[in-house]
Amino acid sequence: MSDNLLAHVQFQRMWANYALSTKQQSDADAAKIQEKWLADLEDFVKQHPASPDSAEALLQLGMYQEFAGKTDEASGWYQKLAAFADSPQANKAKGAVVRLSSVGKPIRLRGTDLQGGTLDLASYRGKLVLIHYWATWCDVCKDDMAHIKELYAKNAGRGFDVIGVSLDKSPAPVKQFLRENRYPWKQIYEPGGLDGELANQMGVMTLPLMILVDQKGNVVSNNIHAAELDDELARLLK
Repeated sequence: MSDNLLAHVQFQRMWANYALSTKQQSDADAAKIQEKWLADLEDFVKQHPASPDSAEALLQLGMYQEFAGKTDEASGWYQKLAAFADSPQANKAKGAVVRLSSVGKPIRLRGTDLQGGTLDLASYRGKLVLIHYWATWCDVCKDDMAHIKELYAKNAGRGFDVIGVSLDKSPAPVKQFLRENRYPWKQIYEPGGLDGELANQMGVMTLPLMILVDQKGNVVSNNIHAAELDDELARLLK
């Protein structure tokens, strides 16, 4: 049996044990189970550095640290993953490294809008811009959009704008949703969903994700939450 096949069997067994543990866990055990899972992932990567399954292990380690707010640690794991040239996760990891280090720097966003034209973040220079990654299957995204619409109505005249980036697999539900819920800002859509170029170029792992870009084109926040928007707009639109 090849080394990669042996590693794959081990990795699948790890996943199964972890899934079983989470189903049976009590609140008191949750932290210990998570700690063991992370340790198992790290050990797996050390034992099988060239295994294709190590790419998934590195992705899980990076995502956990990112969601825990440990961006330096997350970037470290994503950088290791980016070295897996043949892995489908490598491009997303490269994008995540860019995003996590983007505060205070300009970023690029250019894509096709729903009318078939080209939308470029560079053309919004001079405005405070919220980039909202969303999908019709994401209920939290849609809740955020209702709040963003209120902020847009209050602040568009003061130099605030929004760019929506839909990560649906198909354009049909996007168009239907936007016909039923009219939002005044422009939307980018390209095929691929969470696995597509629009998601990968900024390492979008989960939805919603919002990035706030200032009037000079520099990132203010690479993961701002809806509850934080009111204060940030008040601060930046003086």
